[in-house]
Amino acid sequence: MGICGPLFALMSNPVLVVIFGVLITAFSTLLSLSYHPYQAELFPTKIRARAVGFVYSFSRLSTAITSFLIAFFLNHYGTGGVFALISFSMLMVMISIGVFGPRTRGRSLEEISH
Repeated sequence: MGICGPLFALMSNPVLVVIFGVLITAFSTLLSLSYHPYQAELFPTKIRARAVGFVYSFSRLSTAITSFLIAFFLNHYGTGGVFALISFSMLMVMISIGVFGPRTRGRSLEEISH
């Protein structure tokens, strides 16, 4: 997404616009499919549904707020600025999870929740 987004903003050829649009959508879906199962593993079974629901609801709220930020960037910096903002945001998410998130591979849910 970090590479395809800015390239998408620079494209003027309709075929390349469609190709990069599809790639952005595919990578966005892959990112979502990767972190939703991960976040579900972080919470103990007793509160998992409520906790994941809260996290998801908070993400929807942040999306609403981010819409105004995107409008600001579009107005002041154009489409390239919007994709730079989104790419930077996604990079921060990946770094935050990679650095601060607990390791889950090969561990039971009981181990992770302690």
